[in-house]
Amino acid sequence: MCNDRKRQGITETTLSWYKKNAPLYAEETKNSLVYDALGEFLSRVEEKGRILDLGCGSGRDSFFFLQRGFSVDSLDGSEDMKREADRLFGINVRISDFLSLDEYEEYDGVWAQASILHLEEENLRKALFLISRSLKNGGVFYSSFRKGDEDGYEGGRWYTNMTEPRFSSLLPSNLHIEKVWEGKDVRPGVNKTWLSIISRKEG
Repeated sequence: MCNDRKRQGITETTLSWYKKNAPLYAEETKNSLVYDALGEFLSRVEEKGRILDLGCGSGRDSFFFLQRGFSVDSLDGSEDMKREADRLFGINVRISDFLSLDEYEEYDGVWAQASILHLEEENLRKALFLISRSLKNGGVFYSSFRKGDEDGYEGGRWYTNMTEPRFSSLLPSNLHIEKVWEGKDVRPGVNKTWLSIISRKEG
């Protein structure tokens, strides 16, 4: 268990990494759309529905959703990433604690692309409950994690890695996995295997 101080459920060390690296990170990832995941997700979301982009980073995916007529709430825990999202895409980002998500049955879809993986397991479990609460019945949840069994820091950021059985054990009872698949990192020169998971709220 990491003893680093936490804010928003995320360690201060991880938040400091984003503060120091926000402009470079935003530039490096602004075009890294994960088209297969976006397609799988949007094919399941109510047409023109309301989406929460949870941990929106540069605003890249929020912009993609907006261009296709969806209503989007963009949320991130970093003031520095908020500025980058506004600069690059004109996205109005709400700064919020991941563990203070208080919407109730508001969203047709929740999109968490490489974001909640920075939560340690105990906080990830809490976040998954809050995500399920924020979804309408029948709503869709997408999340992605690095594939693996071991957690820890890498390059200044905390990663909770994932397998399908582990993720299933963390989900609240009303979220059910619909599809899981593996993919390589879309960023040039980055050799990581990612696990993409689509779940649906039922009940």
